[in-house]
Amino acid sequence: MNRLTPFLFFAAGLSADVLSKEWALRTLPPPTLHAGGDFFALALHFNRGAAFSLLRSVPGAALLLSVAGVCLLAAMYRSLPAFRRSPAWGLLFAGAAGNMADRLLHGYVVDWFRAGPLHMNAADILLCAGGALLMLQMLRKK
Repeated sequence: MNRLTPFLFFAAGLSADVLSKEWALRTLPPPTLHAGGDFFALALHFNRGAAFSLLRSVPGAALLLSVAGVCLLAAMYRSLPAFRRSPAWGLLFAGAAGNMADRLLHGYVVDWFRAGPLHMNAADILLCAGGALLMLQMLRKK
């Protein structure tokens, strides 16, 4: 892989996240308290907390955790030079940046996909995919 691979994945991932959230805000109906229906659904949800809506009653905590998460990712990136060209970094940083930008702009994260009781967005999927990819690459290297 070349040096630009993570940056290309970052740009594509962040663009997909921003565009999908804008689409959701313009297209999906406002959140409802009791969203029933299908297990999988396109459903607008505003997450004012951290993952799984934790700490939603502590103002600013989710934003501080987002900033701490980006700093932790940067520290991991620096400490793992053998994996710096992995596209996983682009996915991880795009997901973290997308959700952090939401917290800065709106005060909450815009989720638009529901799977049972969980609400998520493209940034969440990027974070999970990037983490899984990096873990697999690390396991294969050993």
